[in-house]
Amino acid sequence: MEPTINPKDVPIPQEIRDKWQNIVNILTRIMKVPAALIMKVEFPSFTVFQSADSEGNPFRAGQEFTLPAGIYCEKTMRTQRKNLIPNALKDPEWDKNPSIATGIISYLGFPIFYPDKNIFGTLCVLDNKENAYSRDFEEIMSQFKEIIESHLTLLWQKLELEDLLAQQKIIERELKDKIKEVEGINKICIDQELRMVGLKAKIAKLEEELKQARPGVK
Repeated sequence: MEPTINPKDVPIPQEIRDKWQNIVNILTRIMKVPAALIMKVEFPSFTVFQSADSEGNPFRAGQEFTLPAGIYCEKTMRTQRKNLIPNALKDPEWDKNPSIATGIISYLGFPIFYPDKNIFGTLCVLDNKENAYSRDFEEIMSQFKEIIESHLTLLWQKLELEDLLAQQKIIERELKDKIKEVEGINKICIDQELRMVGLKAKIAKLEEELKQARPGVK
């Protein structure tokens, strides 16, 4: 059965946002960086969906960037793969990007996907000093990315199930109405048959009486 609900239309409840907030807060603590973000793309905007409650974080939840903005996460979203920038100041591709004005010069980001494989946004950490990040840190980021994607999938599946159950109830109501309609038609048919039986009996009786009244008539 084809999905009935676009994953992009599934609302994200506060309880899930709280879990995501914990993720970005944890990342800043264990990786010792000033900023960790979950970004959400809604063309033509790129929005800071969750931002770590950390000292020195220049980004706030709800902050929007109009695409194209030249920010680190934009490439992560566009290429749909991990993006590592140890030091933007040493990278000609990034040495003029707008994040440098906030003091942020290093970045590690992973794309986040909806269950239909379309892009939701990114999970990223940023630092105000050169940082190549370790393989362990990359693994942690990858695991958190998968947790976020599992939340998106579960939310979508829940809404899909609720929608299917609602459709099933509508079908059941329509089926009950049809059954009542058929039962009504059957009752009419039975009544008609009974009436025909009665009429046939009366006709047979009249024919018998007629024969008796006219003995020579066959």
